[in-house]
Amino acid sequence: MLRIAAIVRGTPDLPIEVMDDEVADQSARRAARLCGTGQDEVLAAVAPRTGPERLVDMRVRSGPFGDRFGADPGGLTLELLERTPDGVDLGPLEPRLPGVLRTPDGRIDVAPALLTADVRRLWSSIGHGHATDLRLINRRQHRGMNSWLHNALPYRDDGAGGLMMHPDDAGRLDLVDGELVRISAGPGDVVAELRVSAAIRQGVVSLPHGWGHTGSGLRMHRAEAAPGANVNRLVDDRVLEPLTGTPIFNGLRVTVTPADVPVPEGAR
Repeated sequence: MLRIAAIVRGTPDLPIEVMDDEVADQSARRAARLCGTGQDEVLAAVAPRTGPERLVDMRVRSGPFGDRFGADPGGLTLELLERTPDGVDLGPLEPRLPGVLRTPDGRIDVAPALLTADVRRLWSSIGHGHATDLRLINRRQHRGMNSWLHNALPYRDDGAGGLMMHPDDAGRLDLVDGELVRISAGPGDVVAELRVSAAIRQGVVSLPHGWGHTGSGLRMHRAEAAPGANVNRLVDDRVLEPLTGTPIFNGLRVTVTPADVPVPEGAR
């Protein structure tokens, strides 16, 4: 990592030992401030260690149970931890609140005015739309996070990439479990296999994100063969969440119809 840092800095031939000392100097300045001692005293206390062990020793010694570089002889050091591999009993847990809170009133602000003032706008936006509209949410899955591992793990066609819908909504829209449906929103549409389930709330449909691995140059051949829709095709990046300024990826208003036309690229 230090060699990469040296290359990025434009000094690829700088000795690693020099880089290591520079990092240690920065950590020593921080530890000295925390403990009210000098930087030279910190570096002398952790010598002759180098590399990651030197940095860990500084953090341990300057932590809440550390020896403060000799000021508290009974405190923790990396050497003490190495000599006691089964752990060190620091006694029962003690409460730290509200002392560690750095808010002006010493309390956790769970309802900042910036958010509460926006509730009225948010609430008024929920009720608008056609009676056939559904709210699309994503869902987490056990066999991957986002698109991680999709191209590495053996593929199982267990319907994990399907669109979940409540039985009442499926009956109202004349849709049946297992058929291909088209999910449409403002910017586009995707096709997915319908999974009718009472586990999803009526009026809400769920499609996992991270699927739909198609496109030139992706080299995701195993994942490309797995069924699944690219839910990002339904996101309008021109419609932004007012407070954060980011596109709205969840709670999208969509319509679901039978997929009676060819499946678009990236949908399945």
